[in-house]
Amino acid sequence: MATENNGRGVLLIGHSQGTFMLRKLMRETFDRDATLRRQLVGAFLMGGNVETARGSTTGGDFQNIPLCTERGQFGCIVAYSTNTLVPPLSTFGNADVDLWPQHWGLPSGPGFQLACTDPAKLSEDDRPVGVTVPSAPFAFGIISILLNYTTAPEALPASESTWTTSRGRVVGSCIDAGGYNQYHLQFVVPQPINEVPLLDSHLIDMKAGLDRLVSIADQQTAAWQSAG
Repeated sequence: MATENNGRGVLLIGHSQGTFMLRKLMRETFDRDATLRRQLVGAFLMGGNVETARGSTTGGDFQNIPLCTERGQFGCIVAYSTNTLVPPLSTFGNADVDLWPQHWGLPSGPGFQLACTDPAKLSEDDRPVGVTVPSAPFAFGIISILLNYTTAPEALPASESTWTTSRGRVVGSCIDAGGYNQYHLQFVVPQPINEVPLLDSHLIDMKAGLDRLVSIADQQTAAWQSAG
């Protein structure tokens, strides 16, 4: 920011561990610095339990950076964790049992709630979406193993293009079921999928409706540029 940014707007994007890292970074820098906040176009913090005060868009991780609530809003946060089955127990969605923040020095516990911002509302595009993945195989490791499990018993789609979208299509909505506030995916064009125990459909948080997230980023960028 000090030597390379030259005043440009900033979009922060993370998932899972990346989201925990960005929550800490934003809490210690952007949230405390009005100049940095003016450069914040938006932050996509998926699958990492972003927390607010109950009934509020701020007050947990951040005092000055709110959750996004409407199309074209910038300087705000898009955040959710997905499921396709309402979980009886999960590591995502419930601030009362959230163990992840202790390692990162982030807030948790009663009095907080976990964020769920509906990308259909923010993009104003509520059409069913697919799961978009790179056509080239992921490097072998724990992520590729879990992703293959998640999409089993049907193999990941493949094509000659760089990205490929599944034949299945989902619609989603933010639900609070059993204290778990998550973005619930429902298949309107069926496709087999497995959930990883305690992680739900964590591996496709970003991949389900990826084009819609790109649209939100485009809209935020245009609004930020117009405001400047």
